Amino acid sequence: MPTWRLDVANQNHDQIGNRAVGNRITVALDDDQLACAALLTLAGPFTLMLFQGEESAMATPFQFFTSHPAPELARATAEGRLAETRLFTMRRSALLVVVNFSTSLAAPPVEETEILFETESGVDLSDGVLSLPGRAGALLR
Repeated sequence: MPTWRLDVANQNHDQIGNRAVGNRITVALDDDQLACAALLTLAGPFTLMLFQGEESAMATPFQFFTSHPAPELARATAEGRLAETRLFTMRRSALLVVVNFSTSLAAPPVEETEILFETESGVDLSDGVLSLPGRAGALLR
């Protein structure tokens, strides 16, 4: 297939607008990383797509809100957005940061095997599952 038939984008409305916070790529990357992302997108042999505001490195959130005609879709969307903000994970190289913002226990699966730091309430790591009490966090490797 010719490469010009493929759409390439660094970010799009599905990745940004369907997140509870609506955070853009500019929140996660520094200026050098943004420049690299733009260069790879703009100079590639593909049909490029820039998300609105990406051309000026816009950092304001893009929050997409809607009312769904089907009650079950509205409920699933709301629950998904709430769940997304309850458990925060961030990976940097071999390190993983996990924070449970909710007040109930969270038990995400993880590949890491060593706890480097944990909050006072403690965490448990066994059999590839990290158990975090409410309002707890950990740094893993």
